[in-house]
Amino acid sequence: MKRTKDNEGREHFQKIGGGSLRLPGRIIKPNQKFWAFPHELPASARDVIISLGTGEPLKNVEKEAPVVEEVKAHEYTLKHRSGGYYWIVDSNGKVVGEEALKKVEAQALIDQLEGE
Repeated sequence: MKRTKDNEGREHFQKIGGGSLRLPGRIIKPNQKFWAFPHELPASARDVIISLGTGEPLKNVEKEAPVVEEVKAHEYTLKHRSGGYYWIVDSNGKVVGEEALKKVEAQALIDQLEGE
């Protein structure tokens, strides 16, 4: 019986540059030639690996642009505690500050926070 290696779909690469590259089950040393599937190669190492078929460095897979979500500004409200003191509460329901304040002081702090 003849033993054969299944290299179908694998490509021949060479690691250039210093340092070693760790792939699943093996370590690739500098200037070492190896066979691997293209999807096995990490994107962070594609600039130090060349394809021996084309002789060019591998191109990074283009990623989609990240979705930028609009940041909602906090809205602050006064919540009566007792005895003429108020808590400042943000839109998430979290109390801002460590101590309850008089209404005038609390309103001034809200104006300052919303002005930022």
